[in-house]
Amino acid sequence: MPKSEGKPLLGDEEQALSREEQQEADIRYAMATPPEGLTEAEAAARLERFGLNLLEEVKRNELLVFLSFFWGPMPVMIWLATIVVAFEEDWDDFAVLLTLQMVNGVVGYFEEKSAGDAIEALKQSLAPKASVKRGNVFRSLEAKLLVPGDVVNLKLGDIVPADCKLREGKALEVDQAALTGESLPVTRGAGDTVFMGSVIRRGELEAVVCFTGGRTFFGRAAEMVNRAAGEQQGRFAKVMFQNTMLLFILSVSLCTVIFVEVYDSGLDFLESLSTVVVILVACIPIAMQIVSTTVMAVGGRSLAEKKAILARLSAIEELAGMDILCSDKTGTLTQNKLQLFDPVLIDPDVDANELVFLGALAAKRMASGADAIDTVIVASVAEKDRPRLEEYSELEFTPFDPVLKRTEARVAGADGREMRVTKGATKVVLDLCSDKHAVGDAVMKANDGLASRGFRSLGVAVARGGATAEWRFAGVLSLFDPPRVDTKETLERARGMGITVKMVTGDQTAIAVETSRAISLSAKATPLILDMKEFSAADAKSAAAATALCERVDGFAEVYPEHKYRIVELLQLAGHTVGMTGDGVNDAPALKKAQIGIAVEGATDAARAAADIVLTEPGLSVIIDAMLTARCIFARVRNYVIYRIACTLQLVCFFFLACLVFRPRNFYCYEDSGSQAISGSYFSDCALDDLDDGGGCHDYEEDGCAYPYYYDSAKYSFCIPVLGIVIITILNDGCMLTIARDHVLPAATPQNWDLNQLRIIACVLGCVPLASSLILLYMGLSSADGLYPPYAFLFGRKVPAAYQNAEDDRYYLPYPELTMMMYLKISISDFLTLFASRTRGPFWSRAPSLPLAAAFLVATITATLIAAYANLPDNTYPMDAISSAACAFVWFWNIGFFVVQDTAKIVLYKIFDHYNYAAEDGAAAPAKAPPAAVPFKA
Repeated sequence: MPKSEGKPLLGDEEQALSREEQQEADIRYAMATPPEGLTEAEAAARLERFGLNLLEEVKRNELLVFLSFFWGPMPVMIWLATIVVAFEEDWDDFAVLLTLQMVNGVVGYFEEKSAGDAIEALKQSLAPKASVKRGNVFRSLEAKLLVPGDVVNLKLGDIVPADCKLREGKALEVDQAALTGESLPVTRGAGDTVFMGSVIRRGELEAVVCFTGGRTFFGRAAEMVNRAAGEQQGRFAKVMFQNTMLLFILSVSLCTVIFVEVYDSGLDFLESLSTVVVILVACIPIAMQIVSTTVMAVGGRSLAEKKAILARLSAIEELAGMDILCSDKTGTLTQNKLQLFDPVLIDPDVDANELVFLGALAAKRMASGADAIDTVIVASVAEKDRPRLEEYSELEFTPFDPVLKRTEARVAGADGREMRVTKGATKVVLDLCSDKHAVGDAVMKANDGLASRGFRSLGVAVARGGATAEWRFAGVLSLFDPPRVDTKETLERARGMGITVKMVTGDQTAIAVETSRAISLSAKATPLILDMKEFSAADAKSAAAATALCERVDGFAEVYPEHKYRIVELLQLAGHTVGMTGDGVNDAPALKKAQIGIAVEGATDAARAAADIVLTEPGLSVIIDAMLTARCIFARVRNYVIYRIACTLQLVCFFFLACLVFRPRNFYCYEDSGSQAISGSYFSDCALDDLDDGGGCHDYEEDGCAYPYYYDSAKYSFCIPVLGIVIITILNDGCMLTIARDHVLPAATPQNWDLNQLRIIACVLGCVPLASSLILLYMGLSSADGLYPPYAFLFGRKVPAAYQNAEDDRYYLPYPELTMMMYLKISISDFLTLFASRTRGPFWSRAPSLPLAAAFLVATITATLIAAYANLPDNTYPMDAISSAACAFVWFWNIGFFVVQDTAKIVLYKIFDHYNYAAEDGAAAPAKAPPAAVPFKA
């Protein structure tokens, strides 16, 4: 079907064309509408074909989404543990586990809830009604019923209901701030396109609808937001999932062996399952999400104090790893307000201050609602000229007109003398002047020079006298959106922190180049800024070529939304963690696609909804401050993950090896049986009732029974009771919550999860206390009744006088006290591991925060008091209070191995740093940039 026929393309024909060709064909189809508009029948047919003029929504069942957070490897294990303790009617453990499950699910749901908000914000910007011409009659119609080819009337204050082509008539001024974030209105005349969501600020004109719904500029942005939301999975979520699954698989595997060993030792099935499931719950990082979220939430409050509001908590972790920041120009790198720079003087009788004064006379002086350019010029009048400006009264004023391209004022001074002053497009003003042949070359040379640097130029002319006086060209005013005062310094800070800032702007290339020079965007003398033609050519060639271009250049100008999205996508595929700033609807897709979408101060609702971080203060320095805070938060989360992996390894491997290697029945008597003999024991066998001790009762559980004892729990594999494991878990996680306020230093470079390094460090930190626990367990077991090793005195329990030797140096350790001692040992070594994991250097190199130190003291003192004074009965594994000597020994034992643990960590980090040192070298020194334009000062 020839394209010239002006018919819509269907099926294979449409797919065979490029998007640009399809759009051209669709525009011709829409513009073929007759002057009287569409008929109702034709409109109905097109509505059937093109659908409603609405943005497509991705519907989701919120209940199912919420319930999904209670299903998966970790939730299933928590449910299993909850069910088992419920069968045993252990309601305290049941309540704790159920609360953890609920908190995990609720936190996960609200953390992931995102994309629908961005689409809703886009929808709210649409026009609900439109004035539509059908059958040669205008009538009000719901905007959602518009179809391509409809003729609509656009007037002052209207929100453009769809993408439209303007018909013949006087040009409009259109506010596109909701789309682009640019504050100044743009002029649009016959044949130009106005986009859905724009606001008409001046004029009235008919237009033909070309694109509706998802095919509009708005619709394409919404589609990309949806696509980005579907593709997006936070780096933090991936790391947490990988580590959790690793610990889950390890814990389940080892706990399966523990279950077999415990069950085989004589414990019944339900008790075995209960014990193993609680060990599993303690080993799997159930609270990892809660603790990590708490750390980030506290950091989020800190960011809010720095004028950065978090929309997604995990963005903190990604902000810490950001190595490329794609920054919008207007309002972020610049002030988003025009400023006068040194003017070009043409008339020798007019100096710089006088030229600005004349420009102010040609401006509409209003208290509010004045044109942005007029406001800048009037504000720039020298202080000494302000009284004179007030003396001039405005007799007649012609506002800026897109056709005339200039303003003109007839004014009278205090003496009654009249003159006319005009300002506007330099070429237009020059053509008015009688001296245009004499000064034309100089004027146009100055105008071209300013244009090549991205300045907006305004010619100023004056006609002194009556209506017949001739115009004389006075000079050229130059306007520019100046850099923010802190931008240059902030960019230097960013480079020093390992971040590359790239400018991505919709402005003209010349403006982008001049701005990049003024702010020293890169270390190069002249930053490399390209327009999108070169990018499109590279992307058409290959994705690799486009990626190389994105990495090489310092920025892009004349960028469209799909370009921003593609730039972010390519940089991400190259392994970069990308941040993107933006403020308009056109930025929403790229904000959603980037790992860190940053909506700058004054951003539209759609941009804020798509962003991960919303700034409430202008400028780039807010982002850099937020990034420093994010790196501190990342350090806290990383320290916690190392600690949690180390503790899991210590706990699950201890119970695994304790069950597999040690048999308490080989050290302690558990029944009156002469067949049970203890190797090396003072007693020949366990028929203790035959001893001449004045009585035949040796049951440790009964009052009045005599030493030596039978320990019923010694017949089972070694373990700690469920209550002891729960206490360890609660005290550990309670202590860990305070890591959110720990003292840390921000890293000098972008932070990434080096999982191999992290896991090696965690393994070493876990293996040292694991080894110390196994050695202490052996020492305790070998100090059983009748064994009397020389080190048994460390546990502070002397045997009764009837069995004491002449030297009075026989000591022993009852089995329930051994269980309590191991509980204390594991508790303290867990807490000390936290102090080893929180620093790269010696543990004393950085003092802990007051909350962390206080929590450590509370947790360790609580654990010690329980060990020293509490007798915890249990059907299977009772725990009895140990002596003060045993408590002190456990402390010294832990501290000694803690020094070994910390030393091993320091050595490992030095090895890693040695092999990674070369990668941190080679940063280029910043080159000196040429002098930038200096703002005009009266």
